[in-house]
Formats: sequence, C-alpha cells, structure tokens
Amino acid sequence: MCLDFCNWCWAYVSGHRKGSLSSSYGSDGRDKRGQRLSLLARAAQITHTTNSVRVNRKVVSSLPTREQQQLDKIDWPIEWRYAYSRPFVDVSPITETIFLSSAGAVNVDNVRDYDIKCIVSVTHETPVLAIDGLEFIRIPVEDTDEENIGQYFDELSDRLSALSAKNSKSLIHCQFGKSRAPTVVIAHLMKSHRMSLNDAFDLVKTRRPFIGLNDGFIKQLIQYEQRLFGHQLTNVATIKQKNRDKESSKVWLAKYESYV
Repeated sequence: MCLDFCNWCWAYVSGHRKGSLSSSYGSDGRDKRGQRLSLLARAAQITHTTNSVRVNRKVVSSLPTREQQQLDKIDWPIEWRYAYSRPFVDVSPITETIFLSSAGAVNVDNVRDYDIKCIVSVTHETPVLAIDGLEFIRIPVEDTDEENIGQYFDELSDRLSALSAKNSKSLIHCQFGKSRAPTVVIAHLMKSHRMSLNDAFDLVKTRRPFIGLNDGFIKQLIQYEQRLFGHQLTNVATIKQKNRDKESSKVWLAKYESYV
C-alpha cells in the first residue's frame, strides 16, 4: 500500500489544526539573505492559510499508481474518496499543455500518460512533491470567498506560459478540480490567450462541466479582466448565472456513488 501522496492528503485533513499565520520569510517578503522573493516562492514557504489553517508541509518523493489509489481509498474519509473517484478524478485537457483535475489524478500513470512536467497544487491540503523531473508549484489557498487567490494570477500564468512555450505540460489540481484550480486556469487563459472571462469560463466549463467557483473567486476574476483589458468585457450577471448553472455537488456525488 502506498503511504506517500494519497495517504498524506487525508491524514493531514483528519489531523489539521488551526494556528497563527507564519512562514520562513520576513514580513517584507524577503528571505534570510535579504533577497526579495517572488509570490510563488513566498507561497512555497507559507505554513498557514489566511484563515490560520495549517498548510500540509509534508514532503513526498514518490507517487502512487492509479491502481494503488483505488485500492487504498476504501479506508479514507468520504470527502477524499470522492476526490479520487469519477468524475472528479478524470483529467480534463484544457489546452494542449494545460490539464485540470482533482488531487486524485496525481499519480504515476497520469504523469506518464499525459507527459506531465509540472504539478500545480492549488490547495493547502496536499503534500509537497519532491520528484526528479517534475516541477512542483504550491498555491496554498482555501476554497473560501475571502481567500485572495487573485494575487497569484500573474506569476502563475507567466510560469505556465513559459512551460507551454517549451511544450512542457502542466497538471493543475485542487481537491475536486471544481473551484480553486479552475479559477487559476481561467485566469491563465485570460492573460496568456487574451480571452475574456466569459470565453475562458466557457472553455473550461466545456471541458469540465461540473466546475463551480465560489463567489469570491468570480469577483476576483471580474476584477482581473478589468485590469488586463482596461475595461469590463463580461456581463457580471451572465457569468454568475453560468457559474450557478450546474448540477449541484450532491447530484454529482449521488450520480457517481457507484464509483466510490
């Protein structure tokens, strides 16, 4: 039984605790040598979310196989069993180099089959990956309206664009691939492909129909569109309706209960 990535996810969730916000860099965003860190570098050092929930800092050096995950998940808490079950575990190709999924898709088979070179974890729950030949980026956010996910849009999009320019493929995930990860993927499409929020949202929703961003993330994407293009291109009421126009999580869970 694999005791690395998949088991560290739910083991962390079952034992996480709240604490004070802390990190290994100073309040001015510099490292111990006084060098200013990028937002992504600073994110990698964060130990607690803005709501003081502990970030999973465990480091793992191997990934399970898809078969190991399915064998092991029977012993996991129900919310993590869903993350490792269809439809959430399905990998959704968004572009030729950008793929979207739940945490359950992070396994040896998918990394090989999709030729993934970079894993972006838009979570505070999953462990840190230290695997040769695989770049790892952590965006340690919770799926809450007040979370400032927008601060990472520019730097993450620039990094994904640099990887795509080399034809290197990236897998972006959160717990279910429903809210946090789709948010940063939509922002990336807006910046790198100069797409409106409406068009970027439609593309991602077409490839992954059950996405449902929280209201705070939608608001930040609307603000990001205004900043990128100098004015608002997307009707606020329309995008909010599209975001609500989905089967509820409960319906999806009931529909795919046989897979769990």
